[in-house]
Amino acid sequence: MRLDALRAGDWVLLGPTAAGKTRLAARLARALGADVVAVDSRQVYRGLDLCSGKDRADYELDDGPVTVHGMDRVDLTDEYSLFEFARDACNCADCLAAAGWSAVWCGGSGLYLDALLRGYHLPEAPVDEAWRRQVESRSLAELERELRTGALPLHNRTDIEGRGHVLRALEVSRAGRGRQAEGAERGRGVTVVGLRWPAARLRER
Repeated sequence: MRLDALRAGDWVLLGPTAAGKTRLAARLARALGADVVAVDSRQVYRGLDLCSGKDRADYELDDGPVTVHGMDRVDLTDEYSLFEFARDACNCADCLAAAGWSAVWCGGSGLYLDALLRGYHLPEAPVDEAWRRQVESRSLAELERELRTGALPLHNRTDIEGRGHVLRALEVSRAGRGRQAEGAERGRGVTVVGLRWPAARLRER
């Protein structure tokens, strides 16, 4: 599957935590007649409100609420990966386009944003029980070494702690899941805005 969700007229807002992305996205969406789509790997979880930056009050404007997609989609016990985000983002984009709406993509999570902007190709990588039985006698150190020397780059090293995560990362690598950037046509008609603040001001915010 290819993450082909951006449409002409869409905006992408990106920047660090506390940069003011949510508030700007809501006001921009209202001005454009668009919906906001959260590009965030934590806000997608129901119940994970503390410190995940959902900032629901920012979507409540004086003339009514702004619709936001991509939040509170799955339970905390569910696994939600880049592949699920790509699937949901494409479905959301198709629905908005069919209704004649554009999107303000607001994030958040660097890997998700990179995948969105570059149009990653993401082949499905189902759990391979037969292969897992073949490697169950191998040590975690051996598996990690194989993962580090694989052909595909590791996108998120924080999620490969522990045997289960390493096995899953190897399955993904074996399935050939990687990123490929689109050519010159990619993102035509899409506006990308990055918000920046001095580090000291960000800490205050």
